[in-house]
Amino acid sequence: MGAPSGTIALPAGDTASDGALSPDGRTLALVLNGDQVVVTGTAASRRPAMRQLLAGRGVRQISWSPDNRWLLVAWPAADQSRGRRSLLDAARVCGRDPCAS
Repeated sequence: MGAPSGTIALPAGDTASDGALSPDGRTLALVLNGDQVVVTGTAASRRPAMRQLLAGRGVRQISWSPDNRWLLVAWPAADQSRGRRSLLDAARVCGRDPCAS
């Protein structure tokens, strides 16, 4: 592991319970307060603004697809599986081009 290269300021009162850096290192996805998923650019990106992708009670873990275009979200509270283990949800983060700035 290398030295930290920067910090991300969270909105006042928010806490991050999970985070995932995109494979290209330009976008950071965070689970905030267990009820929302946000993405923000890193120092290597030209898109530093934080934007919300998903809001829902019980959001837990996140993971990027290898091409930086999809974010897999563990959201057991959505219970789309009728009582069985909940399925995961996926949010498309970018358009055709992989998050090009």
